[in-house]
Amino acid sequence: MVLARGNVTGAATTGCVVRNHEGVWILGIAKSIGTCSIVEAERWRVLEGLQQAWDIGARKVLLETDSLMVVSLLKSQQGMYGDNTLVRPLED
Repeated sequence: MVLARGNVTGAATTGCVVRNHEGVWILGIAKSIGTCSIVEAERWRVLEGLQQAWDIGARKVLLETDSLMVVSLLKSQQGMYGDNTLVRPLED
């Protein structure tokens, strides 16, 4: 969940849901992430979801997002990094 409209930069809120292999809700979060673009907010959502899953011991994760831009970034050679390192902590 990313609350933003259009292709703008502004105050952003993001959140995610973590479910188990049967689709049962495990946890959910929502938080303000400051000022950023919609794509940056989407990347924060991915990072938060993956970090939360990692923290509860999940090592095989199915990531679902409605952001085609995030999917494209994940599949690209450059990955999710762009000019920042939002997902880099998860590589270790």
